[in-house]
Amino acid sequence: MKKAFLTAAIAAISFGTVSNAMAEAFPATVAFRKAATGPGYVLVINTTVKQDVPATLTVTSGALGSVNRRTVNLTWRHPTQLGYLEGMTVYPGDHIELANNYYETLAVDLPR
Repeated sequence: MKKAFLTAAIAAISFGTVSNAMAEAFPATVAFRKAATGPGYVLVINTTVKQDVPATLTVTSGALGSVNRRTVNLTWRHPTQLGYLEGMTVYPGDHIELANNYYETLAVDLPR
């Protein structure tokens, strides 16, 4: 019975029919570093599992409220770094979200 319930819950989450309240925590950590070239900061995203994790990255500007959204493939082999050169400049006060159908959304704010 328990196994059937878990199977149904996983299927419901993957098809988006149930909220992610029952999903696992997103298997990644997000850090920041000052950009070596260009303005702002660079996102440094590491996965905590030994598999590639596709995700939707959303950066909301704290100053302007504009939204920059893209799909990223987080690899476990090396950190994913996104910054000015990749077209994803982040500044203090920005709100970052990583989303995937199988995990809870990871939300991080860049400190001011």
